Amino acid sequence: MVTRPAHFGVNKVRLGIRRGGLRLADTTPGLLRAWARVADGTWLGLVAFTVPTGNGQGRLPVEQWCPQHALSPQNPSTSSRH
Repeated sequence: MVTRPAHFGVNKVRLGIRRGGLRLADTTPGLLRAWARVADGTWLGLVAFTVPTGNGQGRLPVEQWCPQHALSPQNPSTSSRH
């Protein structure tokens, strides 16, 4: 017999994020952590970034593998970091 952990299935996403949904259509700055070559010769970048909610009231930190064509260098003229 297999039992599931007590926390399994519990929604741990904050209410502000659930209520506003996630805004995924925008371009967002991120931090490229690593590159990995895929067996078919393409490249993936491991990127850490924050996804804003649709209502602007929350943010969800994310780290995921993204295809190379979805990534671009940060434009220094629009950077808020110096």
